[in-house]
Amino acid sequence: EGGVRSDTLPVFDPFTRQKHFIDIFKTGTTPFNWSAAADAAWVRLSQSSGRVNDDVRFWADVDWAKAPHGEDVTAAITIHGTGAERTIKLRIFNPAGIAAADLPKFVESGGVVSMEAEHFARHTDRNGAGWRTIPDLGRTGDTVAVFPTTTPSLDDPTKGPSLEYDFYVFHPGKARVLVTALPTQRIHAGRHLRYAVAIDDSSPAVVNLEDAGRWEDNVLRAAVTGASDAAVGKPGKHTLRIWMMDPGVVLDKIVLDFGGMKPSYLGPPETSRWGML
Repeated sequence: EGGVRSDTLPVFDPFTRQKHFIDIFKTGTTPFNWSAAADAAWVRLSQSSGRVNDDVRFWADVDWAKAPHGEDVTAAITIHGTGAERTIKLRIFNPAGIAAADLPKFVESGGVVSMEAEHFARHTDRNGAGWRTIPDLGRTGDTVAVFPTTTPSLDDPTKGPSLEYDFYVFHPGKARVLVTALPTQRIHAGRHLRYAVAIDDSSPAVVNLEDAGRWEDNVLRAAVTGASDAAVGKPGKHTLRIWMMDPGVVLDKIVLDFGGMKPSYLGPPETSRWGML
């Protein structure tokens, strides 16, 4: 007896070139042999057969030199076990006429743009204060915070230090802007833990991380996530900006969810353009 943990893989695209894995595992106590084959020549598998003693993970990838163009091209991987088989569906998003080299560092992939906070394109210091990278402090990389920590709070975010992230969207529309930070306390009484965020020239949305979940839960997962809504009106390149309003906010990860985000502990991996990072 055996099983596979999913029957649909996330979307593949030539811009991020992310690989996706398939797990095969026992549901009983008897080891078994398995084999796998794809019905398209442009699908590559890291392993096509083996024996499951406990569980096995192999990877699916796309040969982009052979892959057809199209925004909804499908294929399937069939896995055979002892007396059973399972079909895993996969889809590629490979539009014609878009050169990866012309895109910014971050691109939408599967309805999500995911960016590590330290990978900003530009930063603007104001009044002697600015965002600075803190190495190795984040859950999946570095973090970014404003120094000096004695910087006064601001009620007008556009007068504070800012960060900018350039990204490309294929499927515009409403987005949930999720900013994950480390759980911190106010540095000084009377201040909060606010930031402001906007896409392009829209009005900044103010978010107070003190309102984002219970302190105990945030500490246990080493993360607090602020959320706001935004809209992207057309495909193409856009810019997300984050402003400081209070010192003490330590940014870790930024995700724009256009409807494709799946539940996970660390959030979606960074959707950086292939070869950029």
